[in-house]
Amino acid sequence: VTTADGKQQTFDQVVVASQAQQAAAMLQGFDEQKQLLASVPFESSWMTVHTDNSILPQDHNDHSPVSYILPAQGQRPQVSVDLSKAISRYKQQSQVFQTWNPLHQLAEDKVLAKVKFTRPVVNQKSRAALEQLKALQFQPGNSLWFCGSYMAEKIPLLDAAVDSSVAIAEFMDIEIPWKKHV
Repeated sequence: VTTADGKQQTFDQVVVASQAQQAAAMLQGFDEQKQLLASVPFESSWMTVHTDNSILPQDHNDHSPVSYILPAQGQRPQVSVDLSKAISRYKQQSQVFQTWNPLHQLAEDKVLAKVKFTRPVVNQKSRAALEQLKALQFQPGNSLWFCGSYMAEKIPLLDAAVDSSVAIAEFMDIEIPWKKHV
C-alpha cells in the first residue's frame, strides 16, 4: 500500500471499503479488479434534512414514516422519511425529515443540511461484474478485498455495505461482536 504522502507499507490483507468507482481509482497493478469495479455504474442524488412538512402528501391520511411521491413524468421519486415516526427515540421531538430528490423547493429557513451522494446502480452488467469480482476475492491466496454497498446482494444502502464487510470478516475468521456464536 502506498499512501498519499508516498509512504509504502506491506500488509497480509488489504480491505478497500469505498464506493466501486473510488476503489477502482485507488488500484495500480490489479487491472482485472479495476475493470470490474469500473463497470459498476452509479448515480448522484441529493438528500436534504429539514423541518418543512409541506413535502408530505396533501391528504393527512397518507402520512406514514416513509412517503414516496412519483411525478407524472416518471422522473426520480421523492422519498421522505419522517424521523420522528421512523426512529423511536425521536418520537417526542418535532418532525425532522430526510428527503431524497425533493420535487419542490423547501423553505430555506427549514433546511438543516443538504448533501449530494452517489449510489451504485444495480443492473445485469454490474451484477455479473461483481460476481466475477467476488470469485476473484475468494480464490486461494487472495489478499485484496472490496466491501461496500455494491458488493452485497441487496439494495445498495448502508446496511448492505456493513453486510459486505461482515462477509469478508467471517471469511477471515474474525469474530463479529454483535453476532452470537453458538
